[in-house]
Amino acid sequence: HGINFAASQTNAAGMTSETLDWYEEGTFTLQPADASSGGNASSTSYLGHYIRIGKQVTVFAKMLNIDSTGLTADNDFFIQGMPFTSSNLTNMEFVGAASVYADSAANSTGYVSDILNNDNFVRFHEQKDNQSRDYLRCTEIQDAQTDILFSLTYIAA
Repeated sequence: HGINFAASQTNAAGMTSETLDWYEEGTFTLQPADASSGGNASSTSYLGHYIRIGKQVTVFAKMLNIDSTGLTADNDFFIQGMPFTSSNLTNMEFVGAASVYADSAANSTGYVSDILNNDNFVRFHEQKDNQSRDYLRCTEIQDAQTDILFSLTYIAA
């Protein structure tokens, strides 16, 4: 099933399919957590939106006044519950735009949302010149004062 585009254009050298076999729109539940496995989770969940076209998934999320109750301070901050697990593509990582804002934030560094191969969670890392990746930590989430907005496009498994 699907829509076959075989007769409509010249194929690129790496082409693997000409059939559009999936279109879906919907919502999903975002769960703040302090570990990739879920670990300690926030007591509040948030609503995200997604569009899937073929294997391409784009998510949009807005989390206001994040409840950080129960999260372990020094752990990285994770968002569990992406609608689809990311593909396990060689040497790939999927990144997107993110905005992290707290009423009294100590840092004003830009962030990037990021989902690695074969994962169903998102993390956020700071954008700094000539420095190694520094992921957002639960300590930086000020309870009921931090907002995170992000969009991310990735390839589903």
